[in-house]
Amino acid sequence: MIELNGCYKKYGNKIIFENINYTFYNNIYWLKGDNGIGKSVFLRCISNIEEFSGGIYKNNSKKILYIPEFSLNEDWLTLEENIRLFMYYHNISISDNIFKDILKKLNINDLSAFPYKASMGTNLKTIFSLIFIPNIWNLIVIDETLSHIDTKTQNIFFNELKNRMLEGSTIIFTYHGTLNNHKFIELTLKKEGIFCG
Repeated sequence: MIELNGCYKKYGNKIIFENINYTFYNNIYWLKGDNGIGKSVFLRCISNIEEFSGGIYKNNSKKILYIPEFSLNEDWLTLEENIRLFMYYHNISISDNIFKDILKKLNINDLSAFPYKASMGTNLKTIFSLIFIPNIWNLIVIDETLSHIDTKTQNIFFNELKNRMLEGSTIIFTYHGTLNNHKFIELTLKKEGIFCG
């Protein structure tokens, strides 16, 4: 559970958002809002990458997966080696069979390719390998990354995120497209607060 009471964020004298009063439970939340409203800033604060400027913020999440809208791949490693590196960073050890199953679900044609030779969408798929690991994440935050992923793979990812939610994870994502095949709790971030719907 993540509780926010009167949380706000500002840079210097510029208020990005304020009066954030909301409690996130184990569910999947689609955070919407106009471009430039501060969704990415809010997600970085929720993920403990940045701090809120004030208010009461309680987050007991010990294992947080934050997926940004840009690639985290190292260009000198293949796509498969980058996936293994992400798992190493998060101290994840799995069998070869489970690893192969995850690679298949990622829908990447050539795992031996280097990131600089792959599309943006393919590069972003590698970090999503971590959502297939069960019973690890308390909080998963996805900042606009899904906009670069094909619909077939998006559906695979959303189905897997539902599994993580059933295990007790809280999932918050932003996405500017339409999602007709899935149901989420929809929230809208505005400068003056966060609102349902």
